[in-house]
Amino acid sequence: MSFRALSSLERETTGLCHRAETFAIREVLAAVHALEFLRDTGCEERARWEEALARFQASW
Repeated sequence: MSFRALSSLERETTGLCHRAETFAIREVLAAVHALEFLRDTGCEERARWEEALARFQASW
C-alpha cells in the first residue's frame, strides 16, 4: 500500500513512528559512541566500560 493510500490518521501515525524510530536510533548510536570513547581513552575502569558496552549491544 502506498503512503498516499493511507488515511490521514494512518499517515500521521506512520510519521510519528518514523520520527520515534529515528530518535531512538540516534540515542542508541550516541550511547554506543560514548561507551566506546570512554573505553578507548584509557579509562581506569576499562573492564567496566567493556562490560557495559557488551551488555548494551547484547540488548539490541
